[in-house]
Amino acid sequence: MDLIPSLFTLVVSFWLMRAEGAKLKSLTETDQAPLTNQQKVVVGLLSFFDPILAGCIFYFGWKKQLPVKARQASLIASSVFLFLLVLIGIGYSVGGNEFLKSVGLV
Repeated sequence: MDLIPSLFTLVVSFWLMRAEGAKLKSLTETDQAPLTNQQKVVVGLLSFFDPILAGCIFYFGWKKQLPVKARQASLIASSVFLFLLVLIGIGYSVGGNEFLKSVGLV
C-alpha cells in the first residue's frame, strides 16, 4: 500500500518534467523563468506524497535546461520534507510509539 503514493509521484513528476522540457525549442536552450503558481502547487502536492523522490526527479530532470525551476522545485520538496518531519516529531511527542505505529513508521 505504501508503494502507490510513490508510483503516483514518480509517474506525475516525470510527466510534468517532460512536458515542461518539451516547451523548449532545442536541447541546448535554457529557460530562466520561475515556476508558476500552478506548478508550485503541483510540486508541493507531489512532494507531500514522497518529497525525496519528487525533489530528485524535478531537480535532476530540470537542472540543465530549467535551472531556476529546478532550484525552486528542490526548495519546495525540501520544505515539505522538513514540514513532515516536524509533524512526525509533534505526533511522536504527543502519542509516542502508538503514533508511529498508526502512521506506519514502526
